Amino acid sequence: MTPVTNPLLGIMDSGISGNLVTGNYYSISTGTVTGSSVSSIVFSSIPQTFAHLEARITAKSAISTNDDNFYFRFNTDTSGSTSCNWHDFVSYNSGSVGGDSLTGQSNGFAARCTGSGSGSNSNQYGIGILFIADYTNPNKYKVTKSLVGHDDTSGVGYGGIASSVWQSFNAINQLTFYFPGFNTAVGSTVALYGVK
Repeated sequence: MTPVTNPLLGIMDSGISGNLVTGNYYSISTGTVTGSSVSSIVFSSIPQTFAHLEARITAKSAISTNDDNFYFRFNTDTSGSTSCNWHDFVSYNSGSVGGDSLTGQSNGFAARCTGSGSGSNSNQYGIGILFIADYTNPNKYKVTKSLVGHDDTSGVGYGGIASSVWQSFNAINQLTFYFPGFNTAVGSTVALYGVK
């Protein structure tokens, strides 16, 4: 695999002297929805050779309202018996703030995305950067952090941070991204990277 150089890192740290390592991201796979909407984007057989994972998300839900949560699931755990807990803190364009905290879930929070509702522009998508720490470590629960945001033509804007914990020592070998009850719209993309 060829390392991916992060141009933003180079710009942000251009004043630092010495050696800056920018080639520590390796592209694993990219899932892009084409043709028609799909129920989920799945990455299976994830290599177990990296320290961490990162997913870069640009997505839209087929929901008929303006926005929707984009979730992820580790491996094939759908029972909630290995519960996933998550919380988020958000800021809306109106200046109000809010948040959620959920326990015993079978999913984690990846991003808040634009829906296909009447107020949404067909060319606007929600974004998220999901970082998954120590995904192969057999001695730790799996912890994530997300930076998320979206805006649409109806004036609904959202930016926030979120974290999730999957209470399992199992290594992560599969990631499933989905909207609850609605398909993932055409043009949605999830790019998965390994981090050394």
